[in-house]
Amino acid sequence: MFFQPLQVAVKKRLRSLTQGARRRNLRLFVLDTFGAVWRRSAEKIFRTNMRSVRRVRRAIHQRLEHLEQRALLSATSAIVDAGGGAHDAELMSIVNGTPTNGFPAVGLIGDGSGSFCSGTLIGSRHVLTAAHCAVGLGNTQGSFIVNGTSYQTSQIILHPNYNPNTIEGTNDLAIYRLSTSVVGVDPIPIFRDTPSVGQELTLVGFGAGGDGSGHNGDFGTKRVGTTPIDEVTPTLITWNFDNNSESNTAPGDSGGPAFVTVNGQRFVAGVTSGGIQQNAGIGDYSFDVRVDAYADWIDSVVGDDIANPDPNPTPDPDPQPDPDPQPDPDPQPDPDPPAVDDHSNDPNANATDIALDNGVGQSDGTLEEEFDVDAFEVVVTTSGTLTFDLTSNDFDTYLSVFNGDGQFIDFNDDSNGTLNSSLSLDVEAGTYFALAEAYDFVSTGDYVVDVTFVGDVTPDPDPEPEPEPAEVVNYFSTHRNGGVTSTDGTVLRIQRSDVIQATQNLDTGEVNFSLYFDGSENGLSRRDDIDAFAILDDGDVIMSFRRATEVDGILAGAEDVLRFDADTSSWSMFVDGSDLGLGRSGNIDGISVLDDGTIVFSTTGNVRLNGTRYRDEDILALDATSLGEDTAGTITKYFDGSDNGLGARTEDVDAVDVAADGTLFLSTQRQFVIDGLSGDRFDVFQLDTESGDASFTLDGEELGLTRYNINGFQSGGTVVDPTPEPEPDPDPDPDPDPDPQSQYQIEVRYNDNNLSTAQRAAFDLAAARWSEIIVGDVPDGTFGGVFVDDLVIDVTAPNIDGSGGILGQAGPTAFRNGSLLPARGIMEFDSADLASLEAANNLVDVIVHEMAHVIGIGTIWDSLGLVQDFGSSINYVGANAVREYNSIFATTGNFVPVETGGGAGTRGGHWSENVLDNEIMTGFLNFGERNPISRITVGSLEDIGYQVNYAAADNYTAPGLRVFSRTATAKLTDGSFAANDQSIATAIGSQSDGAQGGELMWSEAIPQQSGDAWSNIIAQAVAEMGDEVCTTGTSTGATDASESVDDTAASDAIDSAMSDFADLMSLV
Repeated sequence: MFFQPLQVAVKKRLRSLTQGARRRNLRLFVLDTFGAVWRRSAEKIFRTNMRSVRRVRRAIHQRLEHLEQRALLSATSAIVDAGGGAHDAELMSIVNGTPTNGFPAVGLIGDGSGSFCSGTLIGSRHVLTAAHCAVGLGNTQGSFIVNGTSYQTSQIILHPNYNPNTIEGTNDLAIYRLSTSVVGVDPIPIFRDTPSVGQELTLVGFGAGGDGSGHNGDFGTKRVGTTPIDEVTPTLITWNFDNNSESNTAPGDSGGPAFVTVNGQRFVAGVTSGGIQQNAGIGDYSFDVRVDAYADWIDSVVGDDIANPDPNPTPDPDPQPDPDPQPDPDPQPDPDPPAVDDHSNDPNANATDIALDNGVGQSDGTLEEEFDVDAFEVVVTTSGTLTFDLTSNDFDTYLSVFNGDGQFIDFNDDSNGTLNSSLSLDVEAGTYFALAEAYDFVSTGDYVVDVTFVGDVTPDPDPEPEPEPAEVVNYFSTHRNGGVTSTDGTVLRIQRSDVIQATQNLDTGEVNFSLYFDGSENGLSRRDDIDAFAILDDGDVIMSFRRATEVDGILAGAEDVLRFDADTSSWSMFVDGSDLGLGRSGNIDGISVLDDGTIVFSTTGNVRLNGTRYRDEDILALDATSLGEDTAGTITKYFDGSDNGLGARTEDVDAVDVAADGTLFLSTQRQFVIDGLSGDRFDVFQLDTESGDASFTLDGEELGLTRYNINGFQSGGTVVDPTPEPEPDPDPDPDPDPDPQSQYQIEVRYNDNNLSTAQRAAFDLAAARWSEIIVGDVPDGTFGGVFVDDLVIDVTAPNIDGSGGILGQAGPTAFRNGSLLPARGIMEFDSADLASLEAANNLVDVIVHEMAHVIGIGTIWDSLGLVQDFGSSINYVGANAVREYNSIFATTGNFVPVETGGGAGTRGGHWSENVLDNEIMTGFLNFGERNPISRITVGSLEDIGYQVNYAAADNYTAPGLRVFSRTATAKLTDGSFAANDQSIATAIGSQSDGAQGGELMWSEAIPQQSGDAWSNIIAQAVAEMGDEVCTTGTSTGATDASESVDDTAASDAIDSAMSDFADLMSLV
């Protein structure tokens, strides 16, 4: 496991650089380890060289794409026998060891992505392993496979002083705390005495086998061997592998045990850490971490769960009495007894039961000590929505939920802008467990767990038909996809992008559901969530969305309102909320139009406009002077919710309609109580603002809507169109060949509150863009306890280390069997770096690029056999991408060139920068230029296994000749630097195309020229540059053609000359 630097080119226009400070020190490095992070720091060069000496014992079969890191999937099938049996009779051993079915407490440590180490069960729920095996893993991302069963982690605890950047004394220990106790396997006690030179170690692990010549790369079989201790340091046990009578550890054995046996009792004395030879052959010097040196820390983590030695071990055959026993000269008092835990730690039958009374339950407890976890059990008898709220005034809470089998479902850290935790889950009847923990593992204090459950309601059977009575018609939208059942049993499939019509018989209560507005037929996707709408008197519909969306080329934020023209099926901007000062909390979540054209609306959060603060239970009124792209007008308070009985936290108004007589129709985000009437998010009530009387208009429980939040509503009829009727277009532009409606949906889940509305809009736009290109459905499934339609991406923006440090990580985390198409992925960015990218107008391109890696571009090419690596060149050979490449570049080859530079994070996972230039999936972002998605990238998606729409690709043409300016040389070339130019290299540059490096300061595409035309341009450049020296050579525009303008003056003189030269580019 080595660190490898990755340098990313930054293309900048020369003129912009001459106008401000020159930034010559931007370099990006990647730590090529599991859980790797990106760092902008030249300091990593030193650490790279240092770490190359130390060989860790970890097998890496797959690497997660960490922004520009390429995943390797080729060897995941090697792990075939979790129970410990040999999977191939020809496998050698741990390196001079033998396969074994013994040592049942030794199991595989995994991360769900194909990487693995070894580990030892030292308590019923605790596994001892190496810290370098666990770096970057979330608490619930680890697993321990033992005795044929896989156990998931609830916490991963690294030694607090672990330092990966030193060779010895690294404190390379970690403990996996499992969500459930291991059954049928006895844990092994740790060794507490000092090991001695010559004492025999028994080495066990799942790493590569082999012999004295080195390991053979065969991973995944449990093997055992022995070796004597050659040296004992304060923190390490070491040995020299110097003959074939001994055994040695190899990659994959990291975290595994070195056992010693005393009086017939086996103890864990060491944890495999590393060695100095990568192949682990004869001559290697290997080392384990001394367990006895860390016994106090291990005890503090494991507590009473620690395995104890056998009280009746096999006696020493020749025990010697103490010749001169002496009393303890300084006896120490007994330590304080451990705190009594008020709740069980495991999600099993011992968990504390929370009984539900009318769907509500509560319990409380105390985290008495570090690493305390308390478990609670809830049983529901029907399907519905189960909500857990974990609150504390003493510590930052962390909530995780498991099903009745102890399988992890989901977690939450912070919610609603607080340090408390909350989870709402759609569940079936059964048992569920909630674990209450501290986010930092070590905080203690009191907490409260609140549970609410809203069950689904089965509609009444079809009654006998009655004569046609009077009917009432209402319209509503919901927060989720699903189905609603009419009284006659007909099930209507609905999406959150639909407006549903409910026609109800006033005498019998019978209801019939139908679609009034079908979002999928009018350009919306299933991820577009209508959370406010109004139907105008001309049949048009105005609507706002819960998150940013793009339709008909119009980008709308959550604070905007779009108008759908029912006659032409076209879209336009109706209210631009940003013009009115509505920001992130000004997400419009309810809207109606009064008879005089006044627009009334509610917002998801509290907003401040022109110095006045409005709350989320209020309704505002917009007296518009203009609508559309340039919205203007005056906003006032129309309805004060707190003055009318709506002031509780759950009573945020999120659906609004106003009748002609002034009656308000309202729905709230959660439970409400007003005028003695109580209801929930699935109900709509009407309120007489004069009398204060309230009554149900739409009873969600009666209509079987309890699974849904009614987030948009309009009572029967229409409202007045507040805009004048425009003149009809005499020559409308038909759309005879609309794009196919995509069946591929990317669900972006935002797991914290650190992203602004604009930043979330960038992720949503990227997801919508790829859904335009990938149009075919892929198999549904459950991955990591989450149901996945097509792709689920978890997005977070933690505060890591500020702008310019660690940028984040992104990549696929779960794959479909057989096809390897990604099912889940993560995208994590430092919130400060997101703000910097946003300020530089680079955010959307970066997110589109990284989301492509989550989808599979570059990350599963190797596993699907789509690339051929020849060392000096890498070829992509997928038929569809090659076809499109040949068409664009007018060639007849059988490959697309793949990037070979840039380090491990870029090499092999992107198109060649020198050839494809500004295409979005090259390894280098072209700042200030378009970065289009070409048909070549779309072809690669088809090669991977997706059904695609080539018409959705951006316009992209083969790059022409390029002009480059560098610090001390202005050089004309076709895209590559000549070898004799490499001496012109700054200490740290922005792009390196050769061993010496060099700073690429400016790049601009120009048409290829030949002969006299090009010489004429050079001649004009000479005239413009005055005293600068300019030489010309053969100028045919061929692949190896170049013209150079050499100057030894200061950088600013060259910059000025090239700026003048750039002006001449308009001549060609």
